[in-house]
Amino acid sequence: MTDIRSRASTAQKGTRALVLALLREGAWSVDDLAERLGLTDNAVRFHLDALERAGTVEKGALRRSGSVGQPAVIYSLARAEKTRSHALTRRFSSHFWRSCARR
Repeated sequence: MTDIRSRASTAQKGTRALVLALLREGAWSVDDLAERLGLTDNAVRFHLDALERAGTVEKGALRRSGSVGQPAVIYSLARAEKTRSHALTRRFSSHFWRSCARR
């Protein structure tokens, strides 16, 4: 039973990493993310809720796509996550260019 839970936990972390990668590109609705990831909208909401509780993702503006129905909530990286992501990118870039210069 533990092995199944471990594999499920690993898969969830992988999916959440994919969600975060897409959110680094910009803000997305649940339907947009579901389409890009090949998941159901409920599966995407499950992961977004967990990421929101962790403070990594935040709900943003509403987007109207038509004249009927509720507007779509747009999700994006939380400000702290954007800062962390930019810092990691700068560190990686700096390391990359230093290693290129040594060659």
